[in-house]
Amino acid sequence: MLGVHPDFQGKGRGKALVQQGLGLADKEGVCASVISAEGKEGFYRKLGLDNQVGTASEGAGNPMRGVQGGYILFREVITGN
Repeated sequence: MLGVHPDFQGKGRGKALVQQGLGLADKEGVCASVISAEGKEGFYRKLGLDNQVGTASEGAGNPMRGVQGGYILFREVITGN
């Protein structure tokens, strides 16, 4: 689990972390997913994680039930690398 402290956001650090993770996923031939903080899903969509498959607060008995955000964004396996 990773995050960028608000004092360091907007300086390319988060983008670099996500791109590194996506590069590793490509190299290993696996899909990639993230759980987005409230209001940050656009950041991930711009980087290719554009398929929303749910939220981390779904499901009966989930201790995160009712927590805002937590969108699960997914990117299919990239083939042909």
